Amino acid sequence: MPEASPTGGSGASRGFVFAASGAGYTPVAAAAAASLREMCPGAQIDLFTDTPPAGAHPFDRIHPLEHKTHRPKFEAMLRSRFDLTVYLDNDMIFLADITDIFDVLERHDIAAAHFETRASKLANQVRSFAVPAAFPQINGGLMGIRRSPATTELLERVQKILLDEGGMDQPPLREALFLSDLRLAILPVEYNMMRLWVLNSWRRSQGAPRVLHLRKLQRHLRDAEEAQRAFNLRRLVHPVVRARIQALLDDDRSLEGKRKRTVSTGPLKHILRRLGLI
Repeated sequence: MPEASPTGGSGASRGFVFAASGAGYTPVAAAAAASLREMCPGAQIDLFTDTPPAGAHPFDRIHPLEHKTHRPKFEAMLRSRFDLTVYLDNDMIFLADITDIFDVLERHDIAAAHFETRASKLANQVRSFAVPAAFPQINGGLMGIRRSPATTELLERVQKILLDEGGMDQPPLREALFLSDLRLAILPVEYNMMRLWVLNSWRRSQGAPRVLHLRKLQRHLRDAEEAQRAFNLRRLVHPVVRARIQALLDDDRSLEGKRKRTVSTGPLKHILRRLGLI
């Protein structure tokens, strides 16, 4: 793998980071990273883990974790070697090039999509004060960070809360962002799509999903072979939904000239299109 980090016009280094705590999650991280590398072949991809992968892997560098925690993402973001970092959860499959997030980080401090279930108990959890509903939680499964003293201070504050108190990261992160002066860019749901049923009413003009964030992948896997089977879209996604995704990828004008995945073959997409369902 090349050592030099790709940079944009500003010269800032760019890279993706994954984090895995526990031997069962390292193969999951490797499978997700392999999916990412297919869509972003020139990207730098690092892993922070307490259990390095055995054998071949898709990472450029592997960093040992310093803290034992079930949520090592904040350590990964804080210790990232990149000026512009995109942190990614392990339970993700990538359908298209997402390096444009780095272009957003050239002008913003943090980039992420909103937490989708905004009426849930977790989304309305109050820690120190009630944050307005108009400023909902972000989904920390995909977070872009522009390194600066201000973003480092925010990440360190949230990490300390999690190390001291445990719990989920969304409530303290929401409070910290609300009180900060950081420039927060909200990414479209296509960059962190967790609920595939929304595609039942998704129209071509709404654009194609770039990232599928699938909770069913959030489980221990024994090895790379089992992970490869688990990350098979034909096993994970219903044929009709795959056909919808393929039609969206084919028709998305913002993906013209960019790398994107083929998720469905055969006549089903054309049948659904003739019926007016996609």
